[in-house]
Amino acid sequence: MTKWVAVLLMALLMAGCGGADDPAKGAVEFAGRMRAAGVVATSESTSSTVTADMTLDWAEYNFADLFPKALGQRFPDIEYLGVVYNARAYVGPWGTRYLGITPDGRIFGLGDFTNDVLQQFDDVDYWAARVLADQCKVSPDSCGTVSLAAGGEISLNDGVSLLVLEGSGSGDMAVYARASGGQPGQIVGESRLVSYHYTITSNEFRRGGLTAPMRVSIPVAAALVPPHADPTDFDVQVYNPQTQEWKWVDGWAVFEPGTNTVSFWADHFSEYRVVHSVPSDQERYSRWRVNYDNFSIIYYTPKADTFGTEFLFAPPPDASWRPVGGGVESHPEIWNYVEDLNKALDTSLSYYLTIQTSTQKKLFGKPASAPFVRVTHLPASTSGGESKWGMMRIATTLNDYSELRRTATHELFHVLSDQYYTVFGAAYNRWFFEASADLWTSRALGMTREQQRAYLGREMVRYLKVSLDASDESSYYAAADFLDWLEKKTGRAIVADVMFSDYFNDLSGLDAIVSATGTSLSDYYVEYVLGSSIGSHDFAVPLVESVDALTNGNPGVREKIQLRHLSATGKGLRTDLAVDGLLVVSSDRSAPGCTLKTFSYASDKPFVSDTTKYLELDTPAGKPIVVKHFGKPGTAGVTNSGFFQIIINSSVTDSQHQEYELDAYLLVPPVMQISNGRVDFSHGVAYSSAQAPIAGFNVYLNGQKLNSSLLPVAAHVFFDSPIQAGSNVVVTVVDKYSNEWPEVPRASVPLHCSMAIHTNVVLHNRVIGYDDLIEGFDHYFDSPTPGDFSSPVFSVNWSSDGFFDRTDVGSLRFEVSADQTHILSFSGSLRESYLLRGDSYYWQASGGNLPIHLEGGRAIAVLRGAAACSAISKLEYKTYAADGSLHDDLKSFSCDEASSVRIVCE
Repeated sequence: MTKWVAVLLMALLMAGCGGADDPAKGAVEFAGRMRAAGVVATSESTSSTVTADMTLDWAEYNFADLFPKALGQRFPDIEYLGVVYNARAYVGPWGTRYLGITPDGRIFGLGDFTNDVLQQFDDVDYWAARVLADQCKVSPDSCGTVSLAAGGEISLNDGVSLLVLEGSGSGDMAVYARASGGQPGQIVGESRLVSYHYTITSNEFRRGGLTAPMRVSIPVAAALVPPHADPTDFDVQVYNPQTQEWKWVDGWAVFEPGTNTVSFWADHFSEYRVVHSVPSDQERYSRWRVNYDNFSIIYYTPKADTFGTEFLFAPPPDASWRPVGGGVESHPEIWNYVEDLNKALDTSLSYYLTIQTSTQKKLFGKPASAPFVRVTHLPASTSGGESKWGMMRIATTLNDYSELRRTATHELFHVLSDQYYTVFGAAYNRWFFEASADLWTSRALGMTREQQRAYLGREMVRYLKVSLDASDESSYYAAADFLDWLEKKTGRAIVADVMFSDYFNDLSGLDAIVSATGTSLSDYYVEYVLGSSIGSHDFAVPLVESVDALTNGNPGVREKIQLRHLSATGKGLRTDLAVDGLLVVSSDRSAPGCTLKTFSYASDKPFVSDTTKYLELDTPAGKPIVVKHFGKPGTAGVTNSGFFQIIINSSVTDSQHQEYELDAYLLVPPVMQISNGRVDFSHGVAYSSAQAPIAGFNVYLNGQKLNSSLLPVAAHVFFDSPIQAGSNVVVTVVDKYSNEWPEVPRASVPLHCSMAIHTNVVLHNRVIGYDDLIEGFDHYFDSPTPGDFSSPVFSVNWSSDGFFDRTDVGSLRFEVSADQTHILSFSGSLRESYLLRGDSYYWQASGGNLPIHLEGGRAIAVLRGAAACSAISKLEYKTYAADGSLHDDLKSFSCDEASSVRIVCE
């Protein structure tokens, strides 16, 4: 035995006796690095398949600088004092570093990285999920690789194979599989285990991450398969290490005799096993088959009624079923539960055969042969029934005829839908497969809207938060409501149309058929999400993932949110700061396929559709969304204390899935102290260095800014002699987007305006029958009454100068906005009368808006050409005959490119 092994083993023994309790600094740092290096567990995996060598290999991969693989000396089977250890040594300039794992899975390190103090780094169980997640990186040869885009079937370790559908994703996926325990032949409940436990993992495949599930095939023990076994008598169970329970995998598993494998569809990777799901004790049950006109029903009855025995595979006896059943008792030797099931199936079949497409084509035909229906024991997770590929299973534990009929109707829709789906198609389109079944079940049963909401809402934990077509049980049942809403919105049989068109990808089919109506699926999806989350749609969906509180120590929030196609989320903000602040939200509205709907609300007025104002509609492109007067409820000046933003990725495919970034912060008015000749101020809140939103400060006295340039962020005092104690001083904070808070009343600036309009005018005289061109016609607006930007209302007189003398004929009212948009508007009614070739002409003008800009205290607007004509909304005239009668209706001036408007206010 080498010296280092002896040292290591002695240290291990000391650790077992309580030695080296206090970890050295190096050990603490190493432990932190180990935790940081690991990825979050990607599945409900178990540590039973993770060996000591796998763990040591993982450490060499993740900490190559500490444990170089090329230098590692292996001692996998060292026995000392009756204990076997798996250990490795790494000799280098640092001396010797050691890693060792005891048979019970404890991991120990010793060397310079622990200051030569033996330190335990948890155990194999602690690191198992992370070791498995990295297995394909650490040991690529142990994994199979398949292209998610091209699809294909790959063979993995220990007889496991995997089929990936074309178009499941992008890039290559490496998958690891291993037999990890279990004893075939073991009795599990009333079933028999017919396979080992198999652990499958891949760091690229996470729950909900892909649209399509993958078909997994695992081997079973041929000797345990009964002769002439029904391929549907098998089930797959998945292990949950958190609850330490085996759960049934949703959906049927199918035995393939040629390969002695059982195949099933998985939407995540974990530890699986196969059981033969017929009664393990054949002497306890009799098997019956009843052939009806449309269905063939198989069920079991107990051979003996032993007190205290639970017969899971038998339907409830007539005595207990009759009070809650459907009342069918046509044959004394057939259990009422079975007769009621046939009644429910027949009733639903009659309804389903009437379904038509938008072009009045029948969707379903009657099955060529009677489908098999098995009444058997099923796990509670199946909701009472299962169906695939023309076969059906109904649980023995349904509570009454209403539940029996609902379950049978749902499963029968699946059986009929198999006319349009291959095995692969049903798996690929599972969301549509389930949502359409729920939709038509609710219609076949004549549910009221209240009943329909309750039925569809039983599974909607993640509804809308994952892609519409994700294989997610907590989402796709509720998607039936979207399909129902879509049909009512379009007035078309959309669901039947998609199925009848037989698209391989139902989402693509839905997109194509809906888009043909003139509105895209993306637009409809946005409308539905808004209606069901904050609108008046009665199938309410809670989208808020979290509501973050802004505080003194954390006045800002920065968060990245990944949104896949056709999914949505909600983000809320509130504040406990008793300030009248300005909330600034920088949202990536330019992300393709991304739609925002943002609004704020007062604490006592929760957001509802009739009071919601979408803030981004009033926000110029490229500018952040701002909410004025945002603060703690009850604070003076505060009118908004809540903020909510809905983020929707309305793209139809994942080629445009988004990583959306929310960046929000609260601008807080600086705290001031005014004294003669100076003002001291402080910001009062601490932003993170990552956000750093503040650009500087401004100082105002009586509404006039005193500083010529922005005061730097580090500034805390400003000197100016006009400032006196008690002065009207305001210090504002300016952010990186030039938002300034608090608002400062603008100083009163008197304005005097003059306006000139030059037009070329063509007048048509119907009496004489020819046109006159009157050129150089100038009109003047001048002699205004004083106005200012704080109350900018004034009027000017109207006069004209053309072929006639200049005369005053009326006045026009002007308003100039006080904000930074600087829009001048005018309105009023003017009349000018003159004679031209015996006709009388009346002029009038009303309404208009002109953008203006400020130049040295002057407000100037200059427009030329067509823009000038359109800015003056009306310059019109009427013609009258010499006797005073109306000759022609109101006519507009004809302006050409020589026309111009100039306004100067000073």
